[in-house]
Amino acid sequence: MITEKPHGQSSLIQKYKATLIIALVCTGVLVPYAGLFLFSMEEYNSHVYTLQPPDSSRFVEADSSLLYAMAMWFEENIVDYHMPHDMIVNTHFKSASKPTGDPSEIIGYSVTYDSAEWTGHYLMAEAFRYAVHKRDGDDGLASKAKENIMKALEGVNKILHISGNGGMARYAWPIDEYPKDPDNIQDENHYRVTWNGSEYILEDDTSRDMHNGIIMGLGFVYLLVNSSEVRTTVKRLVETMLDYFISTGWLYLKPTDDPNGTDLHPNFYLFGTSGIWTLAYLKVGVLVNPEKYGALWDAMAVEYNFLHRSSIPLISRTNVVQAYYGLLLDFEVLFLVTMLEENAQYRGIYLDYIGTVYNYIKYDRNAQFNQMWLAMNGITIENANSDQMKIIDDIEDCLMRYYNAIQRFPGRSVNLTNLEVDLNAHWREFYENGLGSILYPFWQEIYQFEVVALEPLTPDLRPQTDYLWSRPPYWYQQTGDGTWEGPGVDYTAVYWACRYYNIIEPPKYTNYALKVVYGGS
Repeated sequence: MITEKPHGQSSLIQKYKATLIIALVCTGVLVPYAGLFLFSMEEYNSHVYTLQPPDSSRFVEADSSLLYAMAMWFEENIVDYHMPHDMIVNTHFKSASKPTGDPSEIIGYSVTYDSAEWTGHYLMAEAFRYAVHKRDGDDGLASKAKENIMKALEGVNKILHISGNGGMARYAWPIDEYPKDPDNIQDENHYRVTWNGSEYILEDDTSRDMHNGIIMGLGFVYLLVNSSEVRTTVKRLVETMLDYFISTGWLYLKPTDDPNGTDLHPNFYLFGTSGIWTLAYLKVGVLVNPEKYGALWDAMAVEYNFLHRSSIPLISRTNVVQAYYGLLLDFEVLFLVTMLEENAQYRGIYLDYIGTVYNYIKYDRNAQFNQMWLAMNGITIENANSDQMKIIDDIEDCLMRYYNAIQRFPGRSVNLTNLEVDLNAHWREFYENGLGSILYPFWQEIYQFEVVALEPLTPDLRPQTDYLWSRPPYWYQQTGDGTWEGPGVDYTAVYWACRYYNIIEPPKYTNYALKVVYGGS
């Protein structure tokens, strides 16, 4: 006998079947697409994995006096034009000509989004500069470096306190200099606040790279600048940052007290923050106040095994082109904690970690990564073997190529085409205009395919930017009219660190006649 199923039961079965079919279709589409996307990411980066050492016969011969002269020029220019609110920024001039110092020549500033990170690098650079001048017996120039440090520390003090809840801001504008309408704020990460009796617009959504830059800068300033005034200030700022993170479980909270995703605790460490990063922050705490932070560092390093709760830096393999800035995050904290660490076993763990990352990018023509790696391994011009001398020569070649390249020195935006550069454009075309475009709007939130050079370019062939060593060496083109100027901290940070660690020679003489060329083309 045939019986009719109840209507409700039949409807439920139909819905179940429809859901199952949809799930199977989605799985059949999404899983292969995801597999193809991962394959294309690996293939997109594959030319980087097989790079050969740069041809040293094409290196520009180093001139120690010119290198020093450029460093000193940048020092003055940064103070004059790139620290309007005690933090490092790009500057927009009205014309491409050489500025005269008249404030009316400046239209405004940019790169406030990453200003905290580059201010941290500036602090580190000035700490190395201070130590070099002291070692050379030049107290006058050391005093200027100290003045610059105190000025930048004022900026750090502001962003550490202005939000009201202890979270560090990215930047803060005096309200009359905010580039948009302060009475109609459209950006969800901008807030109108009052601090020390004055109104500001602060920018938050502060990421790990901002915190990394600041803690690195503070750490090296305390280590190298033997001044009670400086060290008292740095100690207070370090304790402010660490006490905040300890109280929040190493989470950054917005001014609304909501987390933004910046988590400095390893937690699920295979995919999150490395435990070594957390230890680097605490190591600075131990440096400035061992009684307060020493026991906590020991517990987290050993009892909670943060030394080994470190995500294997294989994810860096996918950052070698598209998310290059992520590599700098590792170098910032690993350079800091390695240079502060006295325990040989712990240093070995740090060097193993950063060595994995360095092997991906050692031929990238990245002077800062090379400088940090040499310093962490104790390599100088006096003990370097032939292969290590090639790395030193690579650094010098990169710095020398700033000269006569307007986008590097003085750092102006220019038209840059590099028409002779071989390009990697295959996957970009596939995901932009081919079959891959079906789901690319979703996947590009994770990873973007760009048209890039197949070989790492030297600084004289790369676009103007805020901090060169954080940007892919495969970017090859730009449009510009010569009115935007980068700060040049990417030069001074490498130069003074190399001088301090005896990686490059001191100047033969200090009165080199520089020629500074302005203007777009």
